[in-house]
Amino acid sequence: MLRDEVVAILGPPTIQFPCTFGPGETLQYGEKTLSPFWYPILWVHLGADGHVRQVFAKRYCAYDSDAVYELSEASHTRTIAFESTFLR
Repeated sequence: MLRDEVVAILGPPTIQFPCTFGPGETLQYGEKTLSPFWYPILWVHLGADGHVRQVFAKRYCAYDSDAVYELSEASHTRTIAFESTFLR
């Protein structure tokens, strides 16, 4: 999937920045809040060619976080908390 396809599905990212583990960029959806409850953040990592290389999501709770989803060429992990974290 290409960057434009991601943006067509998810909308414009909250933040975008250079990828920290190789050439390309990262699209971030969601941001840290001061909420006493929890908040989600989703990262879509794109390679230099603009194709999705990894999707990673976390559920932040107070001072802790749990990875709830990870998809890359090497692996796919989805926890029970994924559905409740990213409601449709």
